[in-house]
Amino acid sequence: MAYPAGTGELSVSGGLFVRNGGTSLSVAGSGSSARYVDVSEGERQITVNGSWLASGTRGWEPVLDIYNTSTASGGVGQRLAVATGESTGKDLRGRFDAVAVKVPPPFADPQAVTQAQPSADVGGTMRDTLVVSEAPDTRARLWPEAVADFTAYLMPEVGAPKYGENWEPLFAAAEPVSAQAESVQPRENEPPSDHQVPGTPLDRQNVEEAEGAEEAEHAEALRWTAAELESMSAGERCVAQPVYRQGGIPIPGLGEYQTAEVSVRSPGTINWVERIVSQGRTVHEGTCGVPNERTVTEQPGVVTQAAPQAMIGELLTDTATVTGRFSPNAQYSLRFEAYRAEESVEGVPLCTAENRIYRSESIPVSEPGDVVAPGFVARWEHGTKVWWVETLSIDTGSGPERLHRGTCGLDTETTEIGRPEVATVAPETAVVGDVIRDTALVTGDLTETEHARWELTFAGYRGSEDATTPVCTAGNLLFETGSTPVTEPGAVESEAVFVPVGWAGPVWWVETLWLIEGDTRTPVIQGDCGATQERTLVTEPGVATRASTVVATGEAIRDVAEVTGDLTQREDASHDVVFEGYRGDARLTGTDAAQCVTDNALFRTEPVPVTASGEIESSEVTALPEFGDTVWWVAVLRLHVDGATSELVRGVCGAPEETTTVQTPHVRTESAGTIALGSEMYDTAIVEGRFADRPEVSYRVWFTAYAADADGTLTCTPDRVIPALSDLEGVAVDGPGRYVSRRVTATPELVGVGGFVETLVMRESGKDHVMSVGECGAASERFEVLAAVVPDAPPLARTGGPGPAVFLWGSAGLLLMALAAGVAVLARRRRERRILGGTVQSAAPMQSVPTKFID
Repeated sequence: MAYPAGTGELSVSGGLFVRNGGTSLSVAGSGSSARYVDVSEGERQITVNGSWLASGTRGWEPVLDIYNTSTASGGVGQRLAVATGESTGKDLRGRFDAVAVKVPPPFADPQAVTQAQPSADVGGTMRDTLVVSEAPDTRARLWPEAVADFTAYLMPEVGAPKYGENWEPLFAAAEPVSAQAESVQPRENEPPSDHQVPGTPLDRQNVEEAEGAEEAEHAEALRWTAAELESMSAGERCVAQPVYRQGGIPIPGLGEYQTAEVSVRSPGTINWVERIVSQGRTVHEGTCGVPNERTVTEQPGVVTQAAPQAMIGELLTDTATVTGRFSPNAQYSLRFEAYRAEESVEGVPLCTAENRIYRSESIPVSEPGDVVAPGFVARWEHGTKVWWVETLSIDTGSGPERLHRGTCGLDTETTEIGRPEVATVAPETAVVGDVIRDTALVTGDLTETEHARWELTFAGYRGSEDATTPVCTAGNLLFETGSTPVTEPGAVESEAVFVPVGWAGPVWWVETLWLIEGDTRTPVIQGDCGATQERTLVTEPGVATRASTVVATGEAIRDVAEVTGDLTQREDASHDVVFEGYRGDARLTGTDAAQCVTDNALFRTEPVPVTASGEIESSEVTALPEFGDTVWWVAVLRLHVDGATSELVRGVCGAPEETTTVQTPHVRTESAGTIALGSEMYDTAIVEGRFADRPEVSYRVWFTAYAADADGTLTCTPDRVIPALSDLEGVAVDGPGRYVSRRVTATPELVGVGGFVETLVMRESGKDHVMSVGECGAASERFEVLAAVVPDAPPLARTGGPGPAVFLWGSAGLLLMALAAGVAVLARRRRERRILGGTVQSAAPMQSVPTKFID
């Protein structure tokens, strides 16, 4: 028992180690070597096993510590990284696979079995065969200087002629001797026994010379009488009439040894007796009268021819051609047996009960002709070769006896059962949306019968590029096709398999050939998982996008998608790209928190057809005010097949390169403030920011005036609108600047407190979109129209002429009038302005409002 270095312990069953007499032995530290095992008595097999230990290389496991330092002034100093660790090692342990060895059987004398030619015709020949082989479970101990001799005895029958040792007829002598039979089988080179059969061989030449030819022709042959035979025992009768002897046949070893062909000169039954002598000692001796050593002359002979080839599901038959004469006092029958072809260790065909797969009933045979075995249906488990063996039996009233049994493994009695073979080739590559098929080339022998049908199925498994041991299990199963009938050799295609999204990477095909026998469905051939010719690499297209970066409200925005990779070229398939827009949140751009769902969907462009890789531009979309300040684009590559739509690629929500920032102009306002009757009331909007320069887009600012409640509270509701002061047509806005509402002269009915609310509106293709609405009640938008104080009635007259009261009332009135006029003049000078060429100017000289554009 040899073992490699690193082995720790050995164990054995069926024997003991020579070194310690036990079933286990420690060999740790001995390196590669071997130990001897004694086989236990009676054991026919020993099984050895062992365990091993391997120490791995010691490694380094780093640990990194980082320390911060500070300067003398308390600032951040240098950071220090210190690496520490320790050496470790691992031990691997395991057991070797058990190894079983057959123990050579013990030596013993070989066994000798004979098989005589079962039948022969007069005028033909016969012979005996000796087979020297090893006895079961032994090794042959050959006989030294062994030789064999054979003796053929013709069974005496009442009334049958008598024959001498050279198979010549015996004729009556002048003084016949009483008939007796020899009790001991004669041997070659032995002197004649005192119990010879009566009569002497007739030497025709001597007779002719002495008495003439005519007298010789009329010589009377001796025949056996009933009295003679009745006086003999069965054993004596069997050896009473030797007709042929052959000796001195060397037996150097195992094998077949045959006599010379002997000419058959009379009908009857020949019993052969063989003997083997080694160095003067008889080591084997046959028995007269055994069935396998019987040659029946002029009895039926059997020649067989099995069907040389067949296929699974077909009927296997054997045909025996029976010839010769049939005894009227016997019944003959044939039995056919079939064996799965198996051989011994020495290569000798075996036909035993263990490998027998068929045995027919006994078939009566009454005359020469062909006898066909009923046969059986070839099945997969019968193997690829079947050996037929026929047995001819005779029944003379005491039960059937075997007259002849065919030889196991004859070429003429061999039926080759053809089997199919399957080789498959899958497409090397495919893209999502393709329809793929596996092609199986079925060769060999295959046909559909009433007993056997064939089908192919195909399965696909998710593979791996770096798999060292491919595994195809339910865990990585992608699909299974339906069954495809196979009726003859040739190419067989699997059902079409649609490649959906998610199959990118290797796909491993595995084909299975099924044999259907009745209700039984058996997988007989299955492909190898991960076979090179059964790998399909599935690819899917990619999409890279870049959207408009920064725009102003009202400007056109677009997205560009670059489609990469291959697209399916199926005639019934088409691709397109749709671009979706979602209201985004700048704070979530580029994070996993970004969501593009129905609730924040803004728009979806018309599909753009795609026929090949390249750049695809979306249609232009106007950045409307309701889009907010951030738009997230999502490009979707779609596949359309048979009315069904699949998304091949969907962009990432909130990706920075798919984000468009929308800049909305800023508006602040200033009302005319407090004015007196007769002065002009108006509102001023100061607009800053970026505007779209597109002919289909325009901007206006609306001004709405609202009256305050009696308690001074301002509520901006429709019922509080002051139409006279509002400018609902608005003022066109063409860029940053100051924009003034229409001026309204204050009248008494406008006296009171109120406030303006401005609305910036974008008009796109005839539709208004509100960009911003001012704050209701903003301090800069409050106004008041004051009325001059006028007494309701003249002062009461005072007796005694005018007094001090009259003077006071007059002075107060003049003072109020002068104050109102002064306020009106100041307000008018401060608020008057005009717009010249996009630069907003007041009536008094002032600087233009600076505008900052965000690029």
